[in-house]
Amino acid sequence: MTEVPKKPKVGAPNPFDPQKLRVVGDIAAVGAEKILTRLLVRKPNKQEFFRVNLDPEMRLACAILDLKEERGGIYLVAPDIIPLLAEDVRQVDLRLCLNRQGVAFLWPVPMPGPDGRSNSWHDSAREAAALAEASWIRMVASMSEGAYGIYRATGEIPSPEWPDLTLQEALELGFKDGRLIDTADHPILRQLRGE
Repeated sequence: MTEVPKKPKVGAPNPFDPQKLRVVGDIAAVGAEKILTRLLVRKPNKQEFFRVNLDPEMRLACAILDLKEERGGIYLVAPDIIPLLAEDVRQVDLRLCLNRQGVAFLWPVPMPGPDGRSNSWHDSAREAAALAEASWIRMVASMSEGAYGIYRATGEIPSPEWPDLTLQEALELGFKDGRLIDTADHPILRQLRGE
């Protein structure tokens, strides 16, 4: 026979009172400090407002290899390896960003090619990055414009609280687990050579 739970005594506080169990605020902030162990390397999502760190020490003109078929397949390429990858690499301006939820990420903002040529998508991405240094911005692909539509937040959003890290630390967090191609025998180079 199943035992029916006893009702609390009249006048005794109910331990399941929702008002006593409701958590207000961020549960992670209670007795814990979040440790930054990884930074995604990606462009901003169309649904998020973001800011770009304007400190010149927190940006890097560099080359990346973006393996589209591999989720998160963005690799940082050392300058002396660029000739081995030829047309597969892109020059970018790597920027530290933060979204409204306080999530930091590295955005490889596309730069004009070595011949100075660019396109409207890359131009509008650079405009969004420049605007996001001072305002909360959202960037949405607009096929009819052939570029990103750029939207500035009209509400009052607090200034970003940037993580306390150097550019080197940000690169280490963003390109860990073999995502730095700095030798000719890197597994990705061998894969691209068909080895």
